[in-house]
Amino acid sequence: MLDLVGAVKSGTKVEDSLVELKTEWPAPEGAFRQLAGHANAARGDNILWVIGINEKDRSVPGANGEELSLWWPQVQKRFESTSPDLIRHLNVQFEGVSAQALLFGTDRAPYVVHASVKPEAEVPWRDGTRTRSAKRHELLSLLEASTKAIATEIISGRLHYGPDDALSGTLTFIISETLEQRIVVPVRRCGCTVRQATKQWELDHSNIALRPYVHMARVPNPTVTHLGEAVAIDGTGLVTVNLRLATASQMIEEEPIEIDLILPILHLQDPLRNVCAMRFEMC
Repeated sequence: MLDLVGAVKSGTKVEDSLVELKTEWPAPEGAFRQLAGHANAARGDNILWVIGINEKDRSVPGANGEELSLWWPQVQKRFESTSPDLIRHLNVQFEGVSAQALLFGTDRAPYVVHASVKPEAEVPWRDGTRTRSAKRHELLSLLEASTKAIATEIISGRLHYGPDDALSGTLTFIISETLEQRIVVPVRRCGCTVRQATKQWELDHSNIALRPYVHMARVPNPTVTHLGEAVAIDGTGLVTVNLRLATASQMIEEEPIEIDLILPILHLQDPLRNVCAMRFEMC
């Protein structure tokens, strides 16, 4: 932060698409819309507001940090349900005065606000130095960013022949990240591609079964729930997938097998996807 203050004093331009400088605490009546526009346009990146710095005059008049406790609640209340997260507040000392640095997280966009004189909801957008209403393509870009793929990792897998001479596979994968809301994977939309070096074939949902992973000690798996034709996932947890892959005559035992599993999520664009390579195990 001291480097930023020094840059302002030397005449270097500091404000950009992620940094906003204010000479004094902006009135909440206008700040909420400007903050929402800045946060929406940041597309998930953190943004920095620094109060008490005048870039035009190359001066640091300073700002009282205690005002934050009054200013921030007044700004927050103009947001509909969710505001940018105030991640950190730093009181920056420079030549006997204090500037206030506010770091905001923007990963829960779009941010919707309500003006007192216009009760209709608005999604503001920062465009250079002004704030306007977001355009359709900008709203779509925010929605696409909010449906980013959820990270998964396969932790175990095995192949085996069943009593009917059919090859089956069992995969267990983990969702290790924190979910903001429950996700639901409907089995009827799932699919799987099975590959060997010289052939490949597709499996439909009738050959796929999902269930919560059950430990040998029967330890419950509270974040994964079996819903009959779907699995609901509420957070970090383990999911087991049972696959009916092929009959023995379709397979070439000397070749490894690759399984590409696609598990669509209700109302989200990107599915859970797991790809793994395995070799045969007779059991």
